Amino acid sequence: MLDRLKLGVAARLSVAVLGLGVGTVVLVSAVSYQRAEAALRDRLLAQLHVDELDNTSRVQEWLGRQRTALSVMAIELSTELASADAVADPLRPLPSALLAADEVQLIRVPGGRVMRSSVPASVGGYAIDELYYQRGREGAYTQPIYPSGRGARPRLTVATPVVTAAGVTGGVLAAHLDLTAMERVLRTADAAGTLDAYLVNRFAEFVSAERFGREGYRRGMRSVAIDSAIAGGSGEGLYVNYAGVPVVGAWRWIPELELALVLEVPQARAFAPARALLAQTLAVGAIAMLLLLLGTVSIARRFTRPVLAVAEAASTVASGDFSVRAPVAGADEVGRLAEAFNAMTSRLRGLYDALGSQMRATQDALEAAQESRELLRDVLDNASTLVLVVGLDSVVRLGNGRMARLAGRPVESLPGASLDAVLAPAGAGVIGDLIARARAADAPMAEEIALPTPTGPQPWQITVFPLRHGDGTPYATGVVGTDLTERARVEAERRARDATVQQAQRLESLGVMAGGLAHDFNNLLGAILGNVELAEAADDEPAERREALHHIAAAARRAAELTRQLLAYAGRASFRRDVVDARVVVNDLLPLVRAAQSKKVQFAVAPMPAPLWVELDPAQLSQVLLNLLTNAAEAIGDAPGTVSLQCTTEPPPDPPADAPADTRWMQLRVEDTGIGMSPEVLARIFDPFYTTKLSGRGLGLSAVRGIVRSLGGVLDVASAPGEGSRFTIWLPLAGTPDDHEVQPEPEALRTARGTVLVVDDESAIRRVVRRIVERMGFDVLEAVDGDDAIDALERHESRLALVVLDVTMPGRSGAEVLRRLRRLRPTLPVIVASGYDAADALRGEPEDARLRFLQKPFAARALEQMAAELLELGD
Repeated sequence: MLDRLKLGVAARLSVAVLGLGVGTVVLVSAVSYQRAEAALRDRLLAQLHVDELDNTSRVQEWLGRQRTALSVMAIELSTELASADAVADPLRPLPSALLAADEVQLIRVPGGRVMRSSVPASVGGYAIDELYYQRGREGAYTQPIYPSGRGARPRLTVATPVVTAAGVTGGVLAAHLDLTAMERVLRTADAAGTLDAYLVNRFAEFVSAERFGREGYRRGMRSVAIDSAIAGGSGEGLYVNYAGVPVVGAWRWIPELELALVLEVPQARAFAPARALLAQTLAVGAIAMLLLLLGTVSIARRFTRPVLAVAEAASTVASGDFSVRAPVAGADEVGRLAEAFNAMTSRLRGLYDALGSQMRATQDALEAAQESRELLRDVLDNASTLVLVVGLDSVVRLGNGRMARLAGRPVESLPGASLDAVLAPAGAGVIGDLIARARAADAPMAEEIALPTPTGPQPWQITVFPLRHGDGTPYATGVVGTDLTERARVEAERRARDATVQQAQRLESLGVMAGGLAHDFNNLLGAILGNVELAEAADDEPAERREALHHIAAAARRAAELTRQLLAYAGRASFRRDVVDARVVVNDLLPLVRAAQSKKVQFAVAPMPAPLWVELDPAQLSQVLLNLLTNAAEAIGDAPGTVSLQCTTEPPPDPPADAPADTRWMQLRVEDTGIGMSPEVLARIFDPFYTTKLSGRGLGLSAVRGIVRSLGGVLDVASAPGEGSRFTIWLPLAGTPDDHEVQPEPEALRTARGTVLVVDDESAIRRVVRRIVERMGFDVLEAVDGDDAIDALERHESRLALVVLDVTMPGRSGAEVLRRLRRLRPTLPVIVASGYDAADALRGEPEDARLRFLQKPFAARALEQMAAELLELGD
């Protein structure tokens, strides 16, 4: 009975001691594990944040090295560019230690053709539509990640202009960077073990799939970090990565590269120390509980009281006092149990002390994180970029030093201040308005604004974007501003340089055009002088004399049209539209074209039996025909060949959509048997200033297309190398001149009387006008300049019936003479004659029914008709 009682006490004591010990060990282990895990998590997140900044700097420094290496290579190539041929030599890149690129290309400016490349297959291609080529001509440029044309793989390209010794940009050097090499600069090791660092573009694609295997490259990698970074955010936390593995990670969007940087450590590896501590604590506790149980049972059989003493000691230990010791009654089992118990408490005290050390280490980690935050704060405060974070309650949560200087207050006073209070002193209410609009749209917004400063308005690029929690709910609004003062200065310098280059191009174009005009006028003067000699020699041949005079008149009209085209090119003339027979224009122009071209070139003109009435300026049609026929003849060169001209009434196969359905068409076709054009040349023949001729100015075909379009016509070109060229033009047909009312000859033309004052500084013009008006029945007074004209007006004002007045004269101009004349006789009829158009000649003059404009050169009939119309009005 006594034994059973002792056994029950021992069992109950053992159960009690075991339960208490297990509970203590589990509780201590759980608390230790949770604190250790929290400390490890906070320390690792802080470290990942630092690694994230470090890796961002590594990528940016690597990219900077690539830019520098490319600039060095551009300097080396600048001396070769002037003599470099398109496919002369494959481009050898710098050593990979300096320039890590998949391909380096030298692209010709202008034209966009790949002259040289480290990949021979790329030589001869074109990059004119590529952004890196367009921007690279202006200066060093980095095109952020974009899908390449080959397999749509991500590509990062840096480009820089290659400037020759003469200061001319002759090419663009572009390097398509090795993205695998860029990813290898990332730091991939930390205190917790291997750090998984990788880059993702905005399409959620791995930039380099080297670590995952090329077969593992795929689009659409998704995780909390990837989605947040692509959206422009940054942060750190615990989540499941793209492969379904729980990780501790940090992420950041690199806007200048349009890349997301993601750093991840598996949670299994990150929290391994905490689990080891838990396992160790549980193992030690289990061993201690086993020893305690054995000792308790052994001692309880002999001595209940010592066991109870030990139990009390255990209870004391369970309460957290690890300094208690069980009394050792002797060297027997109870004494050994007490010693074991005391050893256990010593071990627990050691574990507690170890936990304290771990907590101190955690505290050190927190202090390191605080130092990192302070370092980040220093960077933000000293950055030239404006940074501001505003809560949804319009209270500032963060602002850097640049924002503080703009607001005129200490940086430490920004957090907690209202948005209005911060922005009001800076006069930057536009920032507040932009924040309000971004919140209303719940989307990022960017604008260029001007902020007032003591030295004047300062340009800024302000970007406003929502900041969101992991679940997507917004909690604040971020503002980032970039000072554009330097960019504005550089842009102004660039515009000045562009204006200088454009002025040089205009001067060169005018020089080329002057040569072409000299050539045309020499041809016309040659035709006029030759026909004058023929007319003088044909005294007894009236038919030959009339034919020679006809050709002289045609050449003179062509010279007048050429002059009007020159004025139109300079913006000093306007075209008129008349209903003319296209056959007349063709017949007048063909002799001039034949005279100017090689005699080996035959001009074949198809018969045109019926009139071809079109409504246009004859000078426009002459310009179109002259350009097409001249180009066709020059395409044949000195070899024998034929230029064919055909005018019919065929409709176009694809008429303009806005043309009436009943429109009748004239088809004008010019064909040659010349060398033809390649597809590359054919694609650019209508570009202004593009020419394949050594002396051409590249405006002829551009003008042809402009004239055809202005007349509502259609233009088609067909050509191939060695097969000649064919230009086909369709123009709408118009009614005949008989459809227009013909004005009867004014009666005044046959009954003219009075005196006409002719004012012109050219004696030849005065002589012609004198003969015309004397033939009409007028008396004539002549004035050689403005002063002479005013003197004649004051002396003979009462005799005058009409004044023929030139505009441009030495001394007083025609405008001054006209104003003086109107003060003397406001109603005296005046004909203003000028080589310029009416808009220039009569600029500033009020509407006047007795004032008419006559374009030089003019026909005698035109002067007679205008004088008769004015005399009918009376004085």
